[in-house]
Amino acid sequence: MKKISWLLLCSIILIILSGCSMNEIQNNEQQQIKSSVVQKEVTFQDISSKELRGFITSDDILLIDVREPYEFEEGYISNSINIPLGQLDNRLSELSKDQSIVVYCRSGRRSAAAAEIFVINGFLKVYNLKGGILQWPYDLVKPNLVLH
Repeated sequence: MKKISWLLLCSIILIILSGCSMNEIQNNEQQQIKSSVVQKEVTFQDISSKELRGFITSDDILLIDVREPYEFEEGYISNSINIPLGQLDNRLSELSKDQSIVVYCRSGRRSAAAAEIFVINGFLKVYNLKGGILQWPYDLVKPNLVLH
């Protein structure tokens, strides 16, 4: 009877220990999987107004104003197209992933968010106008300007 009790006790201990070991193994496997997953780092380059001005004249770029249409109509950088930030996800297919893209907004916050969207979606050459249009000291196109 003592042998049966002893065997039963040993069996229970082994089952408990093997259960703990299995949990540890599963936890280790999960940690290894998590650490082996490579997160794609979102990268784009901030550029100054002066750099953008040189960039505009020397390279083939797509200049995108991500402000709302009413803001765009108040004045925009020449040759810009308007794709509001809220519409960007739905309009990515209209654009080439290989083309250099410069995004801007009023102060640079929305355009930084837009630049991240571009990079996450596989666009290769993405630039953000640092400080937005507020830091653009050059001429703007103002289509609704009324001359008296």
